[in-house]
Amino acid sequence: VLRGAASASSALGCNRHVLRQHIEMQFRAGMSWSSYGQWEVDHRVPLSSGRSLGDVVALCHYSNLQPLWKRENQQKGAA
Repeated sequence: VLRGAASASSALGCNRHVLRQHIEMQFRAGMSWSSYGQWEVDHRVPLSSGRSLGDVVALCHYSNLQPLWKRENQQKGAA
């Protein structure tokens, strides 16, 4: 079982600073940290596709994360 900030960094594969930069580099027009809530952090490959704990942990890697407008993320979830 993962616990604490060190485990979260381990699952993400990076620290907060790198994660923040990774997300910012993918911002679309109108996205900023101050508009968070209008957009969400999305898993490109959904966590629900994981078949084991190892799969789910791998899907938490920062390379599987992207900013997505809230509406787009809701539509993606419905697909």
